[in-house]
Amino acid sequence: MFTFPVTSNSHHVLLSPELNKIFVTVTVCLRTFSDLPRAQSLFSLSLPSTDNGFLIYKSKQGVYILNILNLDDSFLGLPDEPSVWNSVCATWDGNSGLAQLWVNGIPSSRKGLRAGSTLNGVPKIILGQEQDSYGGKFDATQSYVGMLTDVHMWDSVLSPDQIAYYTYSGPFQPGNVLNWNALEYSQNGFVILEKMLMEICVIFSCVKDEAADLQQQDIKMSAGNAKIGHPAPQFKVKAVVDGQFKDIQLSDYRGKYVILFFYPLDFTFVCPTEIIAFSDRVEEFHKIGCEVLAASTDSHFSHLAWINTPRKQGGLGSMNIPLLADLTQSVSRDYGVLKEDEGIAFRGLFVIDDKGILRQITINDLPVGRSVDETLRLVQAFQHTDKYGEVCPAGWKPGSDTIVPDVQKSKEFFSKQ
Repeated sequence: MFTFPVTSNSHHVLLSPELNKIFVTVTVCLRTFSDLPRAQSLFSLSLPSTDNGFLIYKSKQGVYILNILNLDDSFLGLPDEPSVWNSVCATWDGNSGLAQLWVNGIPSSRKGLRAGSTLNGVPKIILGQEQDSYGGKFDATQSYVGMLTDVHMWDSVLSPDQIAYYTYSGPFQPGNVLNWNALEYSQNGFVILEKMLMEICVIFSCVKDEAADLQQQDIKMSAGNAKIGHPAPQFKVKAVVDGQFKDIQLSDYRGKYVILFFYPLDFTFVCPTEIIAFSDRVEEFHKIGCEVLAASTDSHFSHLAWINTPRKQGGLGSMNIPLLADLTQSVSRDYGVLKEDEGIAFRGLFVIDDKGILRQITINDLPVGRSVDETLRLVQAFQHTDKYGEVCPAGWKPGSDTIVPDVQKSKEFFSKQ
């Protein structure tokens, strides 16, 4: 992270991406930690023709400003707690002029700035100061004091899902204009480059919890934090894989579909029938780029003991899928399947696509198991719709007719019924 310890009219970091292009769309994301109540610049991009090409600025505590080509607007009501890390993203579409800010995963209202415009010329990008000329003319009263990290810039408008991934330290695509992990920069004056003192995901756990609480105030769902069309809640837990203990996190499976299913308890009755059924047929899922994970609130030691118990004695025997140990119950709670009075999980099943988005949720009561065939069919159906843009009717299976979602073209399907 870059630490800017003092107010000044000179100390700054110059970011130096090698580019000379026309920007029609832009997204900038960064994380900021400051206790200043006064005005300060978070991100300043100037162009040969204008000092404020793309500026993220705070005029005072709680008031964010986005300035595009010297036209600005204020964004109010967004989180801005002092002395905590805040995740800030700004997007702008030059075609429509629509601009938006996101702070800690909370979106602002959209504002109109410079519709039909572009950002042209070699940019000067500066952290720590606000440019009143191309690459200079700094004012100490607008300087940044605090810490900045994870600065990324894209030549596109990121989707809400991608912004959520960035905010919650999930698996996001780094910026293709500025990439914090491969940043070209020069430090000028009293600016210190420091290592983060802890993992970024730990630092931002407060941000994630705060944003999740706000979302829960707006939408009450039986599935807790797990919502269709939203990024699946991230996790990292101990698991038993091939008879060994291993740390597993959801981000390990980025780029693949994932079936995550919860079951109540080890050494019970319906549970082994489900787990064995999925394990024995896991190759069918692998062939279509899908992984299968089973989870309960038991410990990894209990999982291993169950695996080492023969099937004819109610055990699992050799397993082809990981068994996740949600001993703290945090994953079950995040996915909304925790039976709070008993500390066990209902039979929840989640289909997560290759972008980490939740596509399907089912939750059964404890006595009834689930179908491998139906789960496999659901993955195949979602993959088909992703690839071809067609929709799948009831009972669809690979090779059967689909529907083109168009008033006229859909008649071809219905004429055959």
